[in-house]
Amino acid sequence: MTSTTIDAAGSGFVANGAAGPLEQRHLQYANYRAVADGSKVTRTHWHIALANGLGWGFDGMDGVIFALISPQIIKEFALDLPTFRTGFQVWLTLGITGLYFWPWLSDRLGRRTLLAVNIAMFSLMMPGCSRRNRSMAFGCGPAGSVAATRGV
Repeated sequence: MTSTTIDAAGSGFVANGAAGPLEQRHLQYANYRAVADGSKVTRTHWHIALANGLGWGFDGMDGVIFALISPQIIKEFALDLPTFRTGFQVWLTLGITGLYFWPWLSDRLGRRTLLAVNIAMFSLMMPGCSRRNRSMAFGCGPAGSVAATRGV
């Protein structure tokens, strides 16, 4: 089976003997064989690019939405601009720290486990954050960071 799939891959790195055991294991899947050659752009490449673009777009939505509602947050919490900026910088700093810490943690605990923990935490925290008032805003996203620095 393995030699047949390696021959079917064509003239790429797999056929030249550079394929390791992981590549050989994944060669049984047509989607992997479609991109393993690397000599031409296939439909699978376009599907991967579309999925990546949608992922980045949805990932960036929280920052854009927060930028759009910032004036309402400043008004609702009666914040001055320096306090708002401090809370926003705390939120951004924690987000950037997470960008470096999360991959290490997912390698240690496993991506599937960490994704399940992330979904569970989000599911448990969202009802509380959606029902919060000004005194309970700490820890509920950017607005919570801003309110916590103000002490409301």
